Amino acid sequence: MTAATRLATLHRQLEHHYRVVLVLTEPLDLAAATFEIAAGRPSIAWCLGHLAHNVRTVPASVCDGNPVGETTKHELPHFGVASAADWTSLLGEWRQATADALEGLAVLRDEDLSKPLTVEVHPAFRGQLTSRERFLHGHLFHVAWHAGQIGTLRAAQGLDWPTP
Repeated sequence: MTAATRLATLHRQLEHHYRVVLVLTEPLDLAAATFEIAAGRPSIAWCLGHLAHNVRTVPASVCDGNPVGETTKHELPHFGVASAADWTSLLGEWRQATADALEGLAVLRDEDLSKPLTVEVHPAFRGQLTSRERFLHGHLFHVAWHAGQIGTLRAAQGLDWPTP
């Protein structure tokens, strides 16, 4: 498999996973978005906020973009979503973050995949995230993990599993 094929495959996989997350979250109302299986456990809103923040790190990490600062919203219930307007805003943030990430990836060249990340890597991940390609594979896994978590939270509420 050539680097061009790997890059194109990663782009397509991320685009698909981003779309799956949107399909799973977009039709939900505030009650469904903030449902918790147990008190203090992540809700769909928390998962989406967490993912949106992490998706914003993609251009900074692999495309020489501006670094993304930390957020304190991880500690907030539902990532700070407390109203229908907050939920609508978070869905908009997701759409914008994923569009920006995919746009940033579109300018990468084949040889960029083997380069190191353009930002400092958290010490816990330095051994694994040794290249931009490894970062993108880890990011893809992370999005898939939370898509499954969102699906589980939907199922716990008796909601269906829509198809993108």
